[in-house]
Amino acid sequence: MTKKHQFETEHFRFSDEELQLLRSRFPYRTIAFEEINRISLTKGVRVKRPILVLAFGLTLTISSLYVMLFTSGFLDALLNDNSQGDSFQAYKAFGQFFIMGGFLLAMGGVAIYQALAPTWVMRLELTDGSTDVMSLTKLFETNEVFKLARFLRTNFSTDKILIDNRIG
Repeated sequence: MTKKHQFETEHFRFSDEELQLLRSRFPYRTIAFEEINRISLTKGVRVKRPILVLAFGLTLTISSLYVMLFTSGFLDALLNDNSQGDSFQAYKAFGQFFIMGGFLLAMGGVAIYQALAPTWVMRLELTDGSTDVMSLTKLFETNEVFKLARFLRTNFSTDKILIDNRIG
C-alpha cells in the first residue's frame, strides 16, 4: 500500500497525517501531526546546538593559532636567539604550520560559520521537548517554499505554525 505524499523534499516529506524525515530519500523517522507542537519557517542557524558548535569552532581556531605559533619557529628564535638555522627543521616547521594550522583553522572557521550564519530553516518543536532543524535553502532556490507555506497553513492550526512575513 503506497501513501500519497502531499509535499516532498530531499530531507523531509509530508504525507496524509505524518511527517517523515529522510536520509538518502528513505524515511528514518516518522512524526505524527499530533506530536508537533510548533513548526516555524524563519531565519535561523541550521544546527541544533549552535553554542556547542561555536565553542567547538573557537577551540579549533585557538588550537590552530597555538600550532602555528609554536611550529613557526618564531618563539624558538626569540627565546634561543639561534642565528644559524637548520634547514630540515625549517621545512618541517613550515609543513606543520600550513598543514596542521591551516586544517584546524579551516575546520574551526566552518564550524563558526555554521553556528553564526543565519539561513532559512524549518524548526520543528515536538511534544516530547525535542527539536529538529532543517535547511530550506533548496526550496528557496526552486521557489517551492511558498507551496510549503500554503501546505502548512491548510493542514495546521494557526497556533501551531509560525511563518516569517517575508515568505508570504
